[in-house]
Amino acid sequence: MSEKKEPVIAIRADGNEVLGMGHLMRCMSIGKALEKQGAHCVFFVAQEKAGAFIREKGFACEVLHTDFENMKTEFTRIEELVKKYKPELWLVDSYRITAGYIEELQKVSPVFILDDMAELDFGADGIINYNIYGDKMTYAKAGAAKCLLGAKYAPVREAFPEGSYEVRDRVRNILITMGGSDKLDITGTLCKSLLERLPEEIDITLICGRFNPHLQELLLLQKSETRVHVLVDVADMWNKLAMADVVISAAGSTMYELSTMGVPTVCCYYVENQRRLAEGFAEKIGLCNAGDYSREPAAVLKKMTNAVLEMVNNREYRRRISRRMKEVTDGQGATKIADELLAFIR
Repeated sequence: MSEKKEPVIAIRADGNEVLGMGHLMRCMSIGKALEKQGAHCVFFVAQEKAGAFIREKGFACEVLHTDFENMKTEFTRIEELVKKYKPELWLVDSYRITAGYIEELQKVSPVFILDDMAELDFGADGIINYNIYGDKMTYAKAGAAKCLLGAKYAPVREAFPEGSYEVRDRVRNILITMGGSDKLDITGTLCKSLLERLPEEIDITLICGRFNPHLQELLLLQKSETRVHVLVDVADMWNKLAMADVVISAAGSTMYELSTMGVPTVCCYYVENQRRLAEGFAEKIGLCNAGDYSREPAAVLKKMTNAVLEMVNNREYRRRISRRMKEVTDGQGATKIADELLAFIR
């Protein structure tokens, strides 16, 4: 009797200074859940820098050496790789995809896409929108596509334990995380603002990705300010969040990891695809959405600083936000997605 062949899932995503790391991070969470259930995942990325990052995390990865902004240039290279891997399903996470791109991949196998804004169905076989507002979205072109919608599908990394966080009496550590690139330097600007207003006993931890163009400036700030601690490419993010009393985060996937634990949070956004998420958390949880930093940096900076000070001075406010955040997701979204993808193949 022949051995059962493991299904191959091809994951197409990118990460760099322009895109940040959110696409790669959420795909790796899903990839890990798939491999735990016996699938083999291979990532296809446009650039070597993303490929190196993926391989460091233990996944198979092929670098296309193409322009991530123009995905139709990939087809010749993808045709070669399809012969090698014979994927049974595609998982695609990109805002650059087109209907034509999806159709080309469907010539090989079914295509599932990750989406945030209900603008990218394009006739895909499946759509994943795990956002806090996802179950309210309508996909007019989806037809008979499989739709996985809502925060129960949020692909939180498996290291994040559900409900493990307890709000402490006094604030000692503020953590700032603005994504893998933070080209607007929200992290550094906000840190300097908080240093002027916070009590001396409160430290500030800055979480940065390797693609942050302002990293050297942040490291210099760390040298001059003993209260500032810069951490790059953090492996144990859950542990750093657990030690924080308040987190200021960009409105990205980290919001769901924070929710799984229940860490009191203030958020902002700086690209349009984060706006709905920030607004959704503000509406459902009652946390502070400071607004669009790319349009009104001074006003958003002031609002974030004031919201942090309010949390520092009000333990009951922190407890209320923590309790309501824990209601958003149970942290098992990646497993739920993996279950659905493998069931679709079978």
